[in-house]
Amino acid sequence: MEEFKATLLNESDKIVEAATGEETAQDTMEDVASFEAQLKPSHTASIAPRIYLDKTVVPVLLEGMKLLVAERPENALEYLGKFLLDKSQQQAQNHE
Repeated sequence: MEEFKATLLNESDKIVEAATGEETAQDTMEDVASFEAQLKPSHTASIAPRIYLDKTVVPVLLEGMKLLVAERPENALEYLGKFLLDKSQQQAQNHE
């Protein structure tokens, strides 16, 4: 179990690195997919929410956070909210 926790912390570090620009969100998602493939079925249930978020929300959120750092708008939450809504609409259009 300790090895599993260490692996999770390592994956978290990779996501933080992506947010700071040291790695792209796509690289992070590839790392997460690789990590998921290595999981034993008994561990999947305990981290399913994390994997779900890593696959669906984290890449777009990191992209928005990078823009926040670059542009530093006065109302950061409003800016990020609009960014996420725009991305959601784009994604919905792509799936039609």
